[in-house]
Amino acid sequence: MRTALKFKAIGVSALAATAAISFATPSFAGTGTNCSATYKTGCISLYYNSEYANGKFSVWDQNIPDLAGYKFGGGSAGSGQAVKNNAASAKFFGTKDTTIGWNYVKIHFNSNYGGPCDMMYRNHGAPKLIATYNENASIVFDYETKCHLF
Repeated sequence: MRTALKFKAIGVSALAATAAISFATPSFAGTGTNCSATYKTGCISLYYNSEYANGKFSVWDQNIPDLAGYKFGGGSAGSGQAVKNNAASAKFFGTKDTTIGWNYVKIHFNSNYGGPCDMMYRNHGAPKLIATYNENASIVFDYETKCHLF
């Protein structure tokens, strides 16, 4: 009986370890006020105001299905405010290695990459978001799709 329980516990532990590995964010991915100097596949910065002004939030090398809980930084207007449904402009810094990175980033109106979206090609920006102006809920590095393209 003890042997069966021991093998069952080992099986559950192995399954949990596999799940943790499968869903882990890359060690170089992150968020912050500015793009990391070490980002690999892409970095986007969202701004609290139009024309890339004031509060800033950056994400690199990872998709974010729900922006709830993230805050703008930078010590200016908008700093400390929620990112979700508050971004007015954005810049996509693209990738340093075009063989591994995404060419586009999309900002979606809804969580989980749904609804209307604004899209930027690498090294382009949106001085005033159109489809997601102050109505942004998720970010995905992706291929070109049917979004408003800047």
